[in-house]
Order: sequence, then structure tokens, then C-alpha cells
Amino acid sequence: LDTKAVPDLRAQALYTLAAIDIRQDRSSDALGLLEEAAAIAAADDDMDRLGQVYTAIAAADVNLGRFDDAAAGFARARVAYTGNPLALARIDANEGVLDNARGHPAEALSVLARAAERFQRYGMYNDLALTTSAEIRARPDRGPHSHRRLQRNAGFDPQPYAPADPDHRRHRPRPAH
Repeated sequence: LDTKAVPDLRAQALYTLAAIDIRQDRSSDALGLLEEAAAIAAADDDMDRLGQVYTAIAAADVNLGRFDDAAAGFARARVAYTGNPLALARIDANEGVLDNARGHPAEALSVLARAAERFQRYGMYNDLALTTSAEIRARPDRGPHSHRRLQRNAGFDPQPYAPADPDHRRHRPRPAH
């Protein structure tokens, strides 16, 4: 793709390819793509794209164990996303993951709880689910049922369609033949 003709499309394509690399545990491969995407977004003064790319760079750094670089990347993303409360909540959630990776679960839980509250308020249930999952990983008491308590606290009903009558199958009308 010609960067000069369609810079936003190229930056989006580079970001998408890098996101695939990150999800396939190839974070080091993603960094070159993301740096190029960041340069394009910066030249185009596209702050939302720049914040998105900085967040991905920081997430790759977390995966690579480069925690100081990740913290700096999240700080750059936070500046780029100024005025976008939903994007800032995503930064908070990522910083909570970083805190947990650094071995600071108490700090992680505080940050993740703040992000989860905002995701709940905005109806961003996919982000809320991911953040709740990160909270579960950060909990020192993450026994086999601790996730249920977190789900209830986040407003999830683990069995939203469970019938009140445990013997509901016996009382269901049978279809006529």
C-alpha cells in the first residue's frame, strides 16, 4: 500500500497484522509493524489511531516482560487518548494487567475494578468480561469458585435462564404426535 495515498488504511492494516502477531504470541514480530503504524498515525495527526497503536506496543512489551517500556507505552497512549473516557478505561485495564504481571496484585485489582466499573456503566460487556477475567487472575484467593463472586459483583448472573423449579423437565408439556 502506498503510505502517501492512503495512510490511514496502511496504519490500520499494520495494526491489524500486529494484533494477530500479539495474539499468536509473536509480540516481538509485532513491534516493527506497530512502530511503522505509529509513525504514520503521528504524521497524520490521528490521535485515536496513535493511542490504539501505543496501547498495542505496550501490550506487546508486557508479553515480552519489558514492564518499564510497557508502562511508558501506556502513558503515551493515555496522552493520545485524552478526552476519550472509554479508551482511557481500556488503558486502565491494561495497566492492571501490567501491575499483576509485575507481581503487584493489590494494585492490579484496584485499577481493574475502576476499569470494570466504567465498562459496566458504558455497557461495554466484552471489555467488562476481559477485565473480570484479569481480576480473577490477579486475586490471591482465586479458588475454583472465586470467579462466581466476581461475576455477581460485575452484574453477571451465572445462570440467567435457570428455571426456578429444579424439576422443570418433568413439567414441560410434551409435543403432540
